[in-house]
Amino acid sequence: MTGPSAPRCTGQFSFLEHAFLAPYNKPYLTTDQQVALLKSRGMSITDEARAKACLSRIGYYRLSAYWYPNRKSEKYIDATSGREKTRVLDDFRDGTHFSDALDFYVFDKKLRLLVLDALERVEVGIRTDIAVLLGTHDPWVHRDPSKLHGNFSRPNVPPSRLAQIQNLSRQRPQPTRRAIAQAVGVSVKTVNFVIGNPRKASQSKLDEWLSRLDDKFKKSKEDFAKHFKEKYPNDTPPIWVAVELWDFGTLSHFFSGMKIGDQNTIAAHYGLPSGDILEGWLRNLNDVRNFCAHHSRLWNRSMPFIPMWTSTGDIVELDHLVGKSDSLSRFYASVVILRHLLKVINPTTEWSNRLIEHVQTLPANPYVTLQSAGFPEDWIDQDIWK
Repeated sequence: MTGPSAPRCTGQFSFLEHAFLAPYNKPYLTTDQQVALLKSRGMSITDEARAKACLSRIGYYRLSAYWYPNRKSEKYIDATSGREKTRVLDDFRDGTHFSDALDFYVFDKKLRLLVLDALERVEVGIRTDIAVLLGTHDPWVHRDPSKLHGNFSRPNVPPSRLAQIQNLSRQRPQPTRRAIAQAVGVSVKTVNFVIGNPRKASQSKLDEWLSRLDDKFKKSKEDFAKHFKEKYPNDTPPIWVAVELWDFGTLSHFFSGMKIGDQNTIAAHYGLPSGDILEGWLRNLNDVRNFCAHHSRLWNRSMPFIPMWTSTGDIVELDHLVGKSDSLSRFYASVVILRHLLKVINPTTEWSNRLIEHVQTLPANPYVTLQSAGFPEDWIDQDIWK
């Protein structure tokens, strides 16, 4: 196929590829039908009225994340790669009860509330650290590209290459995007980015970050924001005021854009050898915060971002996770991070004791264990929890 109707290799599905994908055709099910379906797949439901009430209040798909570990699985050989893989089946393992999923759901809900308490303290603490340190450089340091890391303040696409891509894309006949990429010396992805979103391509990460911050300030109904806007209508807030508008994502992104020396200074306050470790920790905690805020399952999941860790001997109480990829990629690493930071932010906190008490209430289930969340068998004996 040639000409304008031919599918292009853009990294997306072509029309023909879409044509062979099966459409979603599962029917709507009432709670009665949902209960019947679960029972037909091997789940024991002794109190159907309670099960239907829970499905009506919580939702089938939210609860399905909590019975997923109890579904059967089987090994198979992938026809394309020839490798052995595992597929999860619809039927449940023997001995699966609806109450297993419900108990796990309640446990995870309480866990999220407990973690949110720690995240709030960490967010406020590190926001204040940044305001105190960077405020000595300049009240509006967060708006000054010269006082931030170059990777944060430089345009997403250098102006010269942006102009080259735009000029080539205006030629007629228009060169292919691959040809433009080769001519300019960039990736096809960069060409697609410039053509699809030229305004964003010309901006820096700082520009985008400030745009979101200014929008928050403009819309804020907080008393401090209203007072500032009334008293100083021609000014933007200094950093020690601006931090009060930051959420965890805003904090994480800004910390990543700070100069290395400033990152290191704040990291040293927490006993960490370098700022890039704290940067990764904040990114990991931001993912955790998003899971909690959106009521997503927290316990037995892989984290999107695996945090950089200290080396053996840097901080003794963190040594038990050095090189432990199974723990670092799971929830356990996140609670260790929270515990370590809270020991500095609030040394007298009882948060770790409350976490220990709650983890010990994990419902008995051979397919949902401490190891499912990356907890080592001897985790409670580690120095970090003493």
